[in-house]
Amino acid sequence: MKLSEALADLTQDFSLADVIATKLQAKIAIAITKKRLEYGMTQKEFAKKLNVSQGMVSKWESEDYNFTIESLAQIAEKLELNLEISLTPESDQYRKIQRRESKCEWNGNIWKNKYKGNIVELNRAV
Repeated sequence: MKLSEALADLTQDFSLADVIATKLQAKIAIAITKKRLEYGMTQKEFAKKLNVSQGMVSKWESEDYNFTIESLAQIAEKLELNLEISLTPESDQYRKIQRRESKCEWNGNIWKNKYKGNIVELNRAV
């Protein structure tokens, strides 16, 4: 079995919620990493500034950490960042997409989530 086939098997059951969560986790990780780099700090120095372990900073930057709203608020406060969370009514297009089963595939650089004519691409942060 080719790697692409194995990945297709693994990702075929991704829901729209999975795709959205992955995108948000990546955005958060990127924002934290950018702020650390703006400070010109290593993960260890950054961890000391935020009173956490270097391992925790590594988890935050991994794009796979499941933040709580409280932890995001604390991080945002310490980094002097705005934290905005909004729940807005779905658009017609979003409802149409949500009703269809999704098929995700990883091409090595981009997750492609296909919904009957609509493609959502999520770039993996490097």
